[in-house]
Parts: sequence; C-alpha cells; structure tokens
Amino acid sequence: MASEALRSGAIRKDRNGTRVWLGDKSMAFIVVVSLYALAVNAVLIQTIWIEAPAAKNVVRVGVLCLIVVAMLLGRTVIPMWLVLTIMLSMSLMALRANPDQLSMIFVPVLIPTLCSLPERIVDRLAVRSALVSFVLIFLLLKTGMTHNSVIDLRERTTYGVASVPFFMNVVFSAGSLCIFYVHKYRLRFRHFVTGVVVAVGFYFFTTTDGRGGFYALVSFTVLAYLMPNLARVPFVPQVLMLTPGVFLSVSLWIMSNSEERDLNALLSYRPRFYAAFLDQVSSWDLLSSTSVKQNLFVENVDNSYLHLLVGCGVPIFLLFCFWVASAGECDGKKPEVSRTVVCDGSARLFCIGEHLASN
Repeated sequence: MASEALRSGAIRKDRNGTRVWLGDKSMAFIVVVSLYALAVNAVLIQTIWIEAPAAKNVVRVGVLCLIVVAMLLGRTVIPMWLVLTIMLSMSLMALRANPDQLSMIFVPVLIPTLCSLPERIVDRLAVRSALVSFVLIFLLLKTGMTHNSVIDLRERTTYGVASVPFFMNVVFSAGSLCIFYVHKYRLRFRHFVTGVVVAVGFYFFTTTDGRGGFYALVSFTVLAYLMPNLARVPFVPQVLMLTPGVFLSVSLWIMSNSEERDLNALLSYRPRFYAAFLDQVSSWDLLSSTSVKQNLFVENVDNSYLHLLVGCGVPIFLLFCFWVASAGECDGKKPEVSRTVVCDGSARLFCIGEHLASN
C-alpha cells in the first residue's frame, strides 16, 4: 500500500530517504497560520476587540477548522483518550453554555498535530508566535489604533492593552520562550540573549509595576541555568509532575488567608480577590464548569490554575494533571529531554494557561 502511494506521488522521500506524506508540508503551513492567528487574536481581544466577542469566536472556530484540515492532510492518529476529552469539553460547553470550554478544546486538538511535526520546528514556531503577540502590541500603538495611558496609584503604563497583567504575560511569554529555545538547543549566544531578555523584562517591570510577570521571568531564567544539573537528581522529575496540584494548592492556601493584612499587602490583595472569586462559584459549578468571564472579580484574578479549575471543571483539571504527569514521565526516560524538563514544562504550561485565560 505504501509502495503504491509512493509511485502515485502521494508520498515522497526527503534527502535522508525518509518517506514523508506530501500533506506534511501543507500541515506545517496550516499549523503556522493557526498559531499566528491565536497569537494575534489574544492581543486583539485585549485591545481593539474588547467589546466584540463574536469576532474572537470566529477566529477560534476558524483555527479549530484549520487544525482539523491539518490532521487530515498529515494522516494524524488521534488517541482515544484525546477524543473522549474533546467530547467531554463539547458536552460541558453545551450543557453549561460555557464558552470557556471552547478554549480548552484547543489543547487536545493541538496536541497530536504539534506532535506530528519535528520538535525543533514546533519550538521555533512557539517562539515566533509569542514574539508576534509582543510586536503587535507596539504596532497597534504606532499606528494609533490603541493609545498608551497610565492608571491607578501605582502609575502603571498600559501600552494600549486593557489589562496590565496581560501585557506582562506577553512579555513573560516572549522572553521565557526565547530563553527556553536558546538554552534547549545550547546556542552559542544564549547568555547574551538571556541578558537582553532580562533587561527588557526589567524595563517593562519599572513602567508597569507588573511584579508577577517579571518575577516569573527571573525565576524561569534561574531555572534555565540550574536545571541541567538539578534534572540529574532522581526525584526532581517526579516533583515536577506534581506542579499543577502544587500550584493550585498554593492558590487555595492564599485564598484561605484572605483576612491576613500582611499577606494582602505583599500579594497586592490577591488573597481577598481569590476568596471573592471563589465565593461566587458553587460546588456544581466546580464539577460541571462555569464561564470565568461571568465572575465579577476575574480581572483581579490573573491565575491560570484557578481559571482552569473553574472555567473547565474538576474533571478536566484532573485530566490536565494527568497530561502533565504523563509528559514528565516520558521526558524523564530521555536524558537529553530531562535536562530541560523545567524549561519545556514551564513554557508549555504557560502557553496552555495563556490560551485558556486569553481566548
């Protein structure tokens, strides 16, 4: 059957003699378009499309359709557990009229498509799409489509974006993925790139007072240098597999101390905001999910794990924990991967969380 396809031109051989479906090139192009569309969409709904929910939904549905076409072109095999996850999200979306589930559907749909492409290409696309989001913010400012402003007592520069934390998330995304890429592939100029990224992050930290995004970038930078040695410690990969549960537990602990004055001052009143956010959520909401954007306190709760728990429900949050644990287990079996497991895991977890929060 393969030989017939080869003779008919349905598949070809690359320079190494490896048989490749002709659809692979088209699939890669569609993946590029899809990732860039998501990157642009994430910025537009925080700038000029704030009051146009229909427009952003058109982009999301369009990307999903493109990814399905890419799967067909690439003869992508979809595991049954991914199919069941997609069906569960679609059921909860219909049952609860919850558009947040549409964002969650992106994750299991993208997984087999991205895995079918060479790893370095996927990593490079992730870096470029993050940089597209970053550059687009300033292009909109330059063309006058958005306007810079300074808000509240902390004198936070918005750079034309509706949410300062979102802007710092974009800075963190672009910066951390650049560091991730140059360190993972051990490029000669990786130390220079790291220094430039931290300097740029510090500049935006001084203008926005975006502490969370900058501290995350600094932490990521430190881990990029430490993990090649730490990953050799036997229990480190196992600890990393537990990160979603650990981070959610920390968030719930912060919420439980909502009346602690010193902690509120230290964390910009996040304990109170977290408590107020979850007070509006019932047990049934947690089980079956409810739209995060209907919550009055969502603008003050820039926490992807709480968004995931509420917006997608406990069942899908548990599936997410399973995905992370499974990925960590597979990475730990490959020394060349385990050396960068924190960089890989942090970058990919952030991308997933950012799609959930922004789309």
